[in-house]
Amino acid sequence: MKNTHQRILLLLLVWLMLGACALLSPDQTAAPPEATATLVPEIAPTESSVSQSKAILLWLAPIFEPETPAGELLAARLAAFEIQNANVRINTRIKPITGAGGLVEALEAATVAAPSVVPDILTLAPNDLRHAAESALILPLPEDLVQSEDQGWYDYALPSSKYAGESYGMPFASEVDVLAYRIDQYPEPPRSWETLLAEPRTLLFPAADPRVRFVLAMYLGAGGELEDENGAPSLDIDVLERVLSMLVSARSSGVLPLAVRQYTSPLETWTELKANRSASAMTPLPDFLREGDPERLAAVALPTEAGQGMGLASTWSWAITPSDPTRQELILSLLTWLSEPEFVGALTHALGVLPTSQDALAAWPEGGDTALASSLVTITQSEPDISLRNSVNPAFLAAIEAVLGSNEEPALAAQQAVDLITGP
Repeated sequence: MKNTHQRILLLLLVWLMLGACALLSPDQTAAPPEATATLVPEIAPTESSVSQSKAILLWLAPIFEPETPAGELLAARLAAFEIQNANVRINTRIKPITGAGGLVEALEAATVAAPSVVPDILTLAPNDLRHAAESALILPLPEDLVQSEDQGWYDYALPSSKYAGESYGMPFASEVDVLAYRIDQYPEPPRSWETLLAEPRTLLFPAADPRVRFVLAMYLGAGGELEDENGAPSLDIDVLERVLSMLVSARSSGVLPLAVRQYTSPLETWTELKANRSASAMTPLPDFLREGDPERLAAVALPTEAGQGMGLASTWSWAITPSDPTRQELILSLLTWLSEPEFVGALTHALGVLPTSQDALAAWPEGGDTALASSLVTITQSEPDISLRNSVNPAFLAAIEAVLGSNEEPALAAQQAVDLITGP
């Protein structure tokens, strides 16, 4: 009986459906989708629907986390690109800088095992960009896109984005360190070693920094070279001896405590300065701009013998990966969109790093931050590439430890450092 009722109900439903179709005219049954499109709620595109349109994947460093000022600026910029380009969807992924899931390591793994998730554009630091270029993981950019003659690039911008004479990256942001100091401790900004040594006010720098950025800046600022006339790694023994002599003088006069041998990064010495445990300290520019108290602290370029100052920049670049040639024009269009100077100016100001061009710095708002950046861009140079640093940095570290930890004479320590590189 139950089955009979079910069959009757099914027949009734079919009859009703057929009757409803019969009430429609032929024009109504063939109505175009546009007639009812406005009644259908918008549905967010799925992975498959995006791939059928035009999807671009970006891999970003953690500095672009969504809830940061820089991340919000970038998200708005990408959204504006989508609005101006129909059917384009931009997906972003935040990747750590180093480690198994880091930008380059993940790119290598994806290129081999999962080409479908290889990014179209990614952010790369200088060492990673060089490695990616050597491994053919990224493509050289058209020189007319970089336009090095017209962009007003600063001297530190382009070197780290090139490999084998070609541009593999579009530089946009440069990290640099400064000397932050307490205003009440220095009657004038401590730009020279003469000013630093005038009174026993504590100076901190990370003497155990593997990149030896403080002493390297001293050495280069004093006219030292890292290569000989044949391009082989070398050190100028006279310049290095002068630099080591300044460190010995600072230690002897009470300016430089032996504790500097324990610090490995500028962030550590900045922490000490904020806690009033020093009068001046090597400091990352982003941290100073974000956390510095202008009523109590100021900053200048890293000090040099003559007082002109020195900065060593590590520059981030946008890079592109090999992809379908039919998509290259779109990807390069987005790269150009992200490199527009006014946007780069706003982005670098939010990040607290140096912009890479004059036009980008012109987009910074007036104020103390811009005044400091303007004083740095003219005396900053690109940090030496990783292969050269790997050759000379151990010699620098050995010389620093020799004069500060073992009380060796600067002349002997300088000779030993030179011998480490070129042999006795």
